[in-house]
Amino acid sequence: MHEGRQVTSDNFNDMQPSSAEFDRMQQDILETLSASDRKDGERLRRHLQFFFMDPITKWKMRHQFPFKLVLQIFKIVFISVQLMLFAELRMLHVDFMDETHAVIRHKFLKNWNNERDTLIYPPSSGRYSVYTGTDIVNQFAFMVVAVSFSSFFMCYYSIREDSFASFSYDTLRNQDIDTSVQVDNPKFVDDISIDDIPPMQFCLKKIANVTVFNNTYEFDVSEVNDCVLLKFNKNEVEEIRRNASSLRKFLEERKITFKPEDALIISKGVLSFNLRTIHFSTISTDERPECFLIQVSIIFDNSRHTGQVYISLSTVISYVTLCNGRVVHGGGVLTVSIAIFIIDVLVLLMCIASLVLCCRALLRAHLLKLVSLKFFFCV
Repeated sequence: MHEGRQVTSDNFNDMQPSSAEFDRMQQDILETLSASDRKDGERLRRHLQFFFMDPITKWKMRHQFPFKLVLQIFKIVFISVQLMLFAELRMLHVDFMDETHAVIRHKFLKNWNNERDTLIYPPSSGRYSVYTGTDIVNQFAFMVVAVSFSSFFMCYYSIREDSFASFSYDTLRNQDIDTSVQVDNPKFVDDISIDDIPPMQFCLKKIANVTVFNNTYEFDVSEVNDCVLLKFNKNEVEEIRRNASSLRKFLEERKITFKPEDALIISKGVLSFNLRTIHFSTISTDERPECFLIQVSIIFDNSRHTGQVYISLSTVISYVTLCNGRVVHGGGVLTVSIAIFIIDVLVLLMCIASLVLCCRALLRAHLLKLVSLKFFFCV
């Protein structure tokens, strides 16, 4: 067996020459060269030493201001400020979406309370659901038009009058496009007739057919999707407001039924409609009112066919340019907006300058490598 000294990391470090010893070794090697090669070697050594120095050491040696280091420090500071501003705006937008979703649930889901908005484990109440066809019709009636005399209850056909928020229907009229019209006494809620309110859409997902004969069930499980536009006139809305059960008759006229024999056929029902709202914030970085489109979907889930129909509400909120012409922007430009624009421009310029300096450093390193290889190859 070959016996030798085991080299550990500590031993290896002890074997490394010190800086003074390394300089002496370099000097001994240079003295063996010719005068011209020795001169080139000295120049190459100085270049290599300076290239691998840190910015502070370079500053001490040349007394030259480290503008590249200062540029990186300023870039980090400005990018941090930019991220803080973006996070503030983003957090505001997320809060707006969550609060709007909560408001929609309170307005369109009957008897929804604040306890259901709080995420706790175990939950204080079960899943929001109904158990009979009458409950489905009453829930449906509440979504279509308020069936309670309390002013806190509202629904689709009275959302503009009864809501404290700036909700409006997804409509676009001719006067919305003309921005030159000046209104002396603008109203926060426009007058709109029931005929101008866009219809809701109700889609039923069900199996094709269920036949019961001689205590035997025959299922045709192929899926069928039926969608109907629900547009009620003024008389129907008033009658539903007086008597919620009258909605069953109006739905049957539109071929929508919730009879006991439909329990095995209907798997899911989705009521969908669109609303618009205005978001206005008073924080210094975002004071402009913005318009948003809210796509609301209320799902009646009977996919388990257990008699318990789960009800859930989902919203998709997206930015739009028009809110029925009710948003008037101020004439001036905010000082904060100018400051944010300046910060964005400075960050862009500093990033470009940093990229150019990095490319320059890589190019100089490559050229220095070629010079070093050429020198040692010739020597």
